[in-house]
Amino acid sequence: MKNLFTMMSVLIYCLLLSACLNSNTDDNSSNINEDIQKPDVEIEKDPGKEQIPSESETPTEIEDVEKSDVVIENEAFQVFEPSPNEKVQNQIIVRGLARVFEGTLNYAFEDGHFIIDQGFVTASEGAPGWGVFEFTVNIENAPEGLYKILLFEKSAKDGSIINELMIPVEVSE
Repeated sequence: MKNLFTMMSVLIYCLLLSACLNSNTDDNSSNINEDIQKPDVEIEKDPGKEQIPSESETPTEIEDVEKSDVVIENEAFQVFEPSPNEKVQNQIIVRGLARVFEGTLNYAFEDGHFIIDQGFVTASEGAPGWGVFEFTVNIENAPEGLYKILLFEKSAKDGSIINELMIPVEVSE
């Protein structure tokens, strides 16, 4: 009988403690919600435009980019620059949107036989969203000629190259 009384006392104590904790949590959460302020300006989205962050703004702010700014694309990449067959000197700035696993995209700069430069960058957001990316390829030592920039994703399943996008460029002096 004494054990039953002890167990009942512990159970009642736990229930009371739980009720007190829940009421404190509810009070705090209502205060938190009251402290959140809505922004003074709402950003309007135009259904015909993509939304991407600007370099000069914080990553949480956005700037309109028209679909017509895309010069080449596939299911994983929308590139704003460089344009296909663009003549370039010294460096190439590659800028666009990517919808890739964990935001990681790979690139290679090659002449068709040799890889001159390669690497990876992380977009501002991973798939299924579109994340902003930008990187620079240094081409100072590349002789004049036709080259290509390859953008691709490595498969999370087996590491194979998927969603490859080729951007032809011409290096000139």
